[in-house]
Amino acid sequence: MANFPKLRHLSLPGPEDLDVGFYGWSDCGNVYDGPEGREYGRQTAIRSAGAAEDAASVVLRAVPRLEKLFIGRSGGEILELNGTVGVVWPWTGRMDEWADDMFPERDEYHREL
Repeated sequence: MANFPKLRHLSLPGPEDLDVGFYGWSDCGNVYDGPEGREYGRQTAIRSAGAAEDAASVVLRAVPRLEKLFIGRSGGEILELNGTVGVVWPWTGRMDEWADDMFPERDEYHREL
């Protein structure tokens, strides 16, 4: 972007505020309880990450010299590989493990009643 030739780091709001198809996390913490809540949380985290990736691709086209991008609380390093510029996020190459880290299994979910 010609208006910001020296811009190297950029912080944006979370994907729920960027109009990229993700409408946010539930305001009610109870929806994340129990095994069904854990899976709902994992799927929401994955959708949020995908929306952040979509927003990042738009940003990279507009500001190609960025080195670091934050979208919400997630930061990514911008790298070029074989002429392709992309963002390496905490979940890159390990989405399921990352979602599991966000919403770990809890023993109390699996206790016999």
